Amino acid sequence: MANLTADTTHETRPRGGVRSYTVLSGATLFAGSLVGADANGFLAKWADTAGHEFQGLLLAGAVGDGTVKGRVDCSGKTIMEATVGSLVQASLNALVFCATDNPADFSLSASANVDAVGWVSRFNSAGVGEVTLFTPEEHLALN
Repeated sequence: MANLTADTTHETRPRGGVRSYTVLSGATLFAGSLVGADANGFLAKWADTAGHEFQGLLLAGAVGDGTVKGRVDCSGKTIMEATVGSLVQASLNALVFCATDNPADFSLSASANVDAVGWVSRFNSAGVGEVTLFTPEEHLALN
């Protein structure tokens, strides 16, 4: 290998944004659901399942047949007015977990098989706040 000797322009893309993934065959995914890559690299409903890696929020519904692509917002969006079990003022900056693909199931209690999907970025009232989701890279950093 050698140092560059001329200007070079690399093909790049932003770290966050929208990405597409092949949806797990037989999986029915709904827009607005939390999704992850399963142990085989297919996009699947987020679940407390060993091997799942969080990817983000699904932008449009998709039914997998092994070729269908699912579009995922991987930018680390903040979900406003999120219901979070046991949320109190002192929960600010706490990790947020979810055992299903439904953000209404956010919890401050750790999941058995997967890491947190985000953190409490604002407290609104008892049980309600803002949750900032992790990017896939931030989620991987939890491991």
